[in-house]
Amino acid sequence: MKENFSRVKMPSWFICLFLLVLFPALNALVKKDCTIFRKDFNSLNVPYKSWCVDIQERGFSVYAVCDINQDLMKVMEMNIKDIQAICLWGKAQTIQPGTFSHFINLTAIYLVGNYHVMPGAFQGLRNLSLLWMESHTRDKKSYITFSSDPFLGLETLKELRIDYVPFSSIEYTIFKPLSQLETLILSVNNITKLSQVTKELGSLPSLKSLSVTYNNIESIRKEDCLSRKQPTENSTVYNMINITFLDLTRNPLVNIEENSLCDFPYLTLLKADESYLKGGELYQSGIQRIEIFSLQRALHLNFFQRGNVCHFASHFQVKELLLTHDHILDISATELCPTSLKKLNIAENSLSVLKTNAVWNLSELSASDNTIQNLELCQTILRSNTQSRLVSLNLASNWIRTIHAKQFFCLGNLRILFLNNNKISEIHDFAFDGLGNLELLNLENNNIILLDKDSLFGLISVKQLSLGQNKIEKLAPKQFQYLRELQEIKISFANSIDYIDWMDYIKDHLHIVSIKTFADFIEMEAEVFNSLVLENVEAESFFLAIDDCTTFPFHKIKDLYVWNNADFICMEPCGAPAIKYFTSLQALYYSSSLGEMAYKSPLNNTLHYLQHLEVLYLQDINKVVQNTKLDVNSLFHGLQKLKMLRLKNAGILYFTIAMLQDLTSLKTFIVEDQIIDELQDGLFNNLPNLEYIYFKNVDFKCNCKLSWMNEWLATTDHIQVFDFYTQDCVSGNLSLNLLQFLEEQCTSETEFVIFLGTFLPTLFFLLAAILYKNTWWRILYLYYVCRARLNYTKKKEIKNQYQYDVFISYSSHDEWWVINQLLPNLEEKGPPFFTVCLHSRDFELGKYIMDNIMESINKSQFTICLITHHYLQSHWCSLEMQMASYRLIAENKNRLLLVILEKIALEEIYHYQKPAQLLQKKTYLEWAEYMMGQQLFWAKLRKTLGKFRENDP
Repeated sequence: MKENFSRVKMPSWFICLFLLVLFPALNALVKKDCTIFRKDFNSLNVPYKSWCVDIQERGFSVYAVCDINQDLMKVMEMNIKDIQAICLWGKAQTIQPGTFSHFINLTAIYLVGNYHVMPGAFQGLRNLSLLWMESHTRDKKSYITFSSDPFLGLETLKELRIDYVPFSSIEYTIFKPLSQLETLILSVNNITKLSQVTKELGSLPSLKSLSVTYNNIESIRKEDCLSRKQPTENSTVYNMINITFLDLTRNPLVNIEENSLCDFPYLTLLKADESYLKGGELYQSGIQRIEIFSLQRALHLNFFQRGNVCHFASHFQVKELLLTHDHILDISATELCPTSLKKLNIAENSLSVLKTNAVWNLSELSASDNTIQNLELCQTILRSNTQSRLVSLNLASNWIRTIHAKQFFCLGNLRILFLNNNKISEIHDFAFDGLGNLELLNLENNNIILLDKDSLFGLISVKQLSLGQNKIEKLAPKQFQYLRELQEIKISFANSIDYIDWMDYIKDHLHIVSIKTFADFIEMEAEVFNSLVLENVEAESFFLAIDDCTTFPFHKIKDLYVWNNADFICMEPCGAPAIKYFTSLQALYYSSSLGEMAYKSPLNNTLHYLQHLEVLYLQDINKVVQNTKLDVNSLFHGLQKLKMLRLKNAGILYFTIAMLQDLTSLKTFIVEDQIIDELQDGLFNNLPNLEYIYFKNVDFKCNCKLSWMNEWLATTDHIQVFDFYTQDCVSGNLSLNLLQFLEEQCTSETEFVIFLGTFLPTLFFLLAAILYKNTWWRILYLYYVCRARLNYTKKKEIKNQYQYDVFISYSSHDEWWVINQLLPNLEEKGPPFFTVCLHSRDFELGKYIMDNIMESINKSQFTICLITHHYLQSHWCSLEMQMASYRLIAENKNRLLLVILEKIALEEIYHYQKPAQLLQKKTYLEWAEYMMGQQLFWAKLRKTLGKFRENDP
């Protein structure tokens, strides 16, 4: 008759409260977890998410950057099948099999955060070649963890990186499926011995590159050499010979014992940056050859003493040395460096002199950021036909003041020469004589004031010449007559530029021109420009003028850069804005002068003439906008082919639909470094090709005119809005989260009506459910009490109302105990003898169950509830206990007894509301398993029943 029924264990009031709190957020923003990028985004040079920089640098065609805030499996349901790479940041996420399975073109996965990787988590990713895994560095107790066989199915993986995961927590067997792995990077893994890693990598026959960086390897000892040991059944040492790339950057490396690196005799590259590595120890380490050696920012000050650089290169047959920031004072040697050494980078050291011997056989030398004052490169060379092999020489950011005649005559093979950011004020005639093969010369940001007629003599092959950021006062006549192959020139002058006839000698191949004046005025002559093969023009001046716009070759110029400008006009026709004539322009980069004289703008009524414009960059136009000298409402009209609009400190406070109405080809919209008061509702709806929106360092005003952005962001999938979810707004001196402000303060009337229309019926339903849960049985009880008592008073007098001494409420699963234990001890043993009411024996046939229950309770002096696991789970038992407890309240008599038959943890009972409440208020009996306890149990029970029988009238 009684059935089992699993009760709902969460209190109704909790459910109600939860829904009431949740409900107002139903119309709020659904935060997007992933941003999708295409390759063209990388060309914008906009860094996005520091923990995913590598994914941008790899040049994937389509990639996703995800900040996981919900279940990972749901996030990965995005339907973009051509994604090549995914970068995820998440916490307490599980990588389950099939998580990435529908990304059939996936070649790279970056996991940053705290993950547990299940067996076969990446199975099915046949094209996956790169996997990076980095634990959340801020929570050292929460690492990425692995089940067994997490890399099952990754036979094609080429590169694996694991950061911030203790190596001791990794079972080496997880690497076994990676048969084609070529690169393994282990960083910040608490590794103290190199052999701790190498002895576990025998299952990786294709491994060529091993990086163990930012770890705690202080010493490399003889026992780290595994190749010399006798092979055993499980030996994997002979595979170590395949590793040719070894990176030990940011390990102490205080001590390298003899023959301790015997597993790496022939290395393509060895890196030991930021370590205490000593050169003498490396000679006996077991390494025989190193093609590229990097020891940058060495912590040991005496690794290379005088002459040791060349000796080291000769001993190990080094082809390239990287020795930046190593406290090197001198690399000169009595003998030439070996011919094997081709590239040497000694930037950021303390060199004061650069001589010939040490660099003679090099092809590339970088000695930038030193204190070099004197160049003695060719002083000891007597024959002009003896030439160095040097092709590239970087001497930027030194203390060089003068370039003497024939300073470089022995460097006839030189192609690239950087002399920028020095203190050069004097260049003698014939200073570059002998550099007939030089193609790039950078003299930018020096103290050059004048150039003599033959200062640039001999540069017959130069294609790029940079003299920018010098205040040149005078150019000699025919200054550039030797530079017949010049294609790009960058030059700056101290004074205004009235004529540019110096271009006559370089006009044949010139494609890119950049001119700056530190004064106020540059005039560009149509006659000169007509003879040039121009595509790109850059000019920086307060005033710009073109002498004759009717003959100027505007059609040639595709890219125009105008910086720090207040006006750009034509002298013929007089005063006409020059920009509108560049009708073939594809890219315009313009910045206004930051001076207070913002009385007009050359952008007014001009941009709509540029029908082929695809890129528009406007910077620092805020002054003319604030002074209402530039009509921003029509500024972008007519630009139907514009693909990128980038505004930096533009001062445009209000962006309206009408302002952007013609930008039907726009793909990228970037606003930087300014205040925005309003974005008109539906601003981006008429931009069908828009893909990227980025508000960088923008202060929005906290007002409700932006409230439409919530719904738009939640419902727009094809447009990527970078970091808008963390965007702040300003209200007085307060800075608030913009979207949170909009959600809390800016609910519209329509939304409020919809909210009320849905909330009130839901509230009514919840209240009805609570009423049913907590009150319905009380009402039902009163109903049955009234019925039972009414019927009973018709039959007997009140003094004889009890037919039974006790009504037993129990589960049918416990009936054996009732029949064999309870009945014999109450009904058969005495005196006194007690009458017991059981539902299986005493309920009237044909009567409603509820009527039977109520009448039995009311006809019984006591109700005993036998609490067991089955009792707690029984729906009918729960009702009987409810009815008995309501009778207790109604009659104000203690007629309810609780008996616990089984050992039940109190924590389990507390899942059931009514039993928990009663047990906290009433004393109860517990059934004992031993004989003495059982006898005491029956004595207590019989005493209680007998006591109340005597006291009843």
